[in-house]
Amino acid sequence: MGWFASSLQVGMRPSATTPLIASQIRTGTVDPWLCNSHPMSPGPAPTGYTWSLGLLYLVWAIAVVMLYFPCRWYADLKARRSDWWLKYL
Repeated sequence: MGWFASSLQVGMRPSATTPLIASQIRTGTVDPWLCNSHPMSPGPAPTGYTWSLGLLYLVWAIAVVMLYFPCRWYADLKARRSDWWLKYL
């Protein structure tokens, strides 16, 4: 089973999946360290895995731009329609 299918099986939200995708693109693999969610002892980062601040800001900006368009579409949808189920999304 691939890393993306594993993340969906565990029920990770999209914001938690973004680092997995970025790691796959950047290094060609996803290190299990990314899925370690224990806040007190996550262990040392893999060798060569730390990002520069500029790269981190670039990945953040790309994620914001990618999410802007679906969010704008959804806001327009909610402004146009008043279906009862839209209140719950």
